[in-house]
Amino acid sequence: MALFFTSDTHFQHANIIKYCSRPFSSVDEMNAALCDNWNSVVRLDDIVYHLGDVLFGDVERMLPRLRGLMGKKYLIPGNHDTTKVLESLDGIFEILPSLVEIPLPAEGKAGQYASPLSLCHYPMATWNRSHRGAIMLHGHNHGRLPGNAQRLDVGVDSWGFTPVRLRDVLARLGKQHGLPPNSIDSDEEDQ
Repeated sequence: MALFFTSDTHFQHANIIKYCSRPFSSVDEMNAALCDNWNSVVRLDDIVYHLGDVLFGDVERMLPRLRGLMGKKYLIPGNHDTTKVLESLDGIFEILPSLVEIPLPAEGKAGQYASPLSLCHYPMATWNRSHRGAIMLHGHNHGRLPGNAQRLDVGVDSWGFTPVRLRDVLARLGKQHGLPPNSIDSDEEDQ
């Protein structure tokens, strides 16, 4: 089982192609590429945290494709995730609060956890345990806000329109976070 993050897919949102200079000629092409990219890296037993702005537009038209996305899907709502969108996505995504913390297993310490990952649609200047090296993952800025050693945009515009795996997030942050064997995102489980 691997742990993935993504944000700002903006399925069905034609204007996002122009706004973010996405390399798609149509919203249908974008929707297809985003779904294909998702399913090319995420397996059925993987976990995906979507940090908001799933779609903007015709919800009903997109539901069959969203049901076909692999993995156990959690959604931390973004500014475009209206009540109507969230109601439609219930059952496809587990809807979470706007700020979530998930524990990272501590290297070499079975049953113990390092500082949590803070997940929110919006980037934050400070978050729980940030003074102790805790990591903040966010979306919203479509790759326009540079990250640092503790904060990173996991939106599709920053990651080749594909969900990003935890170990790749940690590598980009320069964290020497050797995840323990048999933990979420362990290579041993990829066999």
